[in-house]
Amino acid sequence: MREEEFPGEAKEKAAQRVLRGRLEARIAGERMGIAIYEILLERLQSANPASLPMEALRSFRSKKQAHLSLLQRARVLLTNETQFVQVFQRTPLVSVGLLELVENSHSHIASVLEAVLIVALTDSIAWELLIPLAEQAGMAWLAWEFREALREEKEQS
Repeated sequence: MREEEFPGEAKEKAAQRVLRGRLEARIAGERMGIAIYEILLERLQSANPASLPMEALRSFRSKKQAHLSLLQRARVLLTNETQFVQVFQRTPLVSVGLLELVENSHSHIASVLEAVLIVALTDSIAWELLIPLAEQAGMAWLAWEFREALREEKEQS
């Protein structure tokens, strides 16, 4: 059977290739977010942890780790079926800057918390981009999982 006999299938395969590329970018973003939360938790631990929302921050980090796991599972499924369109070559400069800000021991804690907010907002936008890609790729179940991740992101920001 030729591809032109199933034009929807060709579009679905193309969407899967783009989705796979976007997953790579999202995985990098989640890793960056996890690193930022870990550094933040470490910095706050030296302060007065009793007066800080340490459990909430740990919970946010755990959700990021769960999101990373979801993305990695989706990548494995798509790796077996498609080559991907590379939309991501290296960590975006903004993410590198945020990580440097958080790692800098001289950064004021308010600046570090602002970096966390930027990461959360960026994550929400990234999930919003992945949802229609998953639908176009014929992966409704994955779009549902992405919607759940988006809901969690919006709850914490």
